[in-house]
Amino acid sequence: MSVRIGLDVGGTFTDGVMLDARTGELLAALKIPTTHDAPDGVAEGVRRVLEELCERHALLPEDVAFIAHGTTQATNALLEGDVASVAVVGMGTGIDRRAARWATDLGTLELAPGKRFAPAYRFLDSSDASTDNAKIDAILDELRDAGVRVVVASGAYATDDPQPEDRVVCRAREKGF
Repeated sequence: MSVRIGLDVGGTFTDGVMLDARTGELLAALKIPTTHDAPDGVAEGVRRVLEELCERHALLPEDVAFIAHGTTQATNALLEGDVASVAVVGMGTGIDRRAARWATDLGTLELAPGKRFAPAYRFLDSSDASTDNAKIDAILDELRDAGVRVVVASGAYATDDPQPEDRVVCRAREKGF
C-alpha cells in the first residue's frame, strides 16, 4: 500500500486524512483536539494523528509516499490579532545595505480589512552583527523596552553566511526573547 497523508493544525482540532497514493481514494480521516497545553505543544497532536493513522491501518514508514502539513492556527492568529509583539532586525553591509534595509523593513501590513500587523524594525550593519555584541544588545534592549517579545533576524545573503543572523538570534534568546 502507498498512501498520502495530509495534516492540519487548527485552533480547535488537529485533522489528518489518508489517501491512496495511486487512486486518490480517501482511506481514513481522523480528528483530535489540538494539543495546545501539551509539553510539545501542537506538535504532539500531529504526532498522535500520524501514530494513530499508522496503527489503525498497519502502515510502515515505507508505505507513506507523501506527507503534507498545514495550519490554519497561524493564519487565524494573525487575522484575529492574537500575536506577540514582533520586531525585525534587518541586516546588510556595503553595497547591499540599502537593498537589505528596503527588503527587510515590512512597514504595516494589512492582513484583512481593518486588521493590521506592524512589526517594529531596526537595522544593523552585518559587520557589526559579526563582531559587536554591544550594538546587538543595545538594539535588543531598546526593543524589549518597547514591549517586543519576538525578534526575527533577516540578513542579506544569509544563506551564504548565516553567522550575523545567528548571533542576533543567540543574543535575543539569551535576553529572553
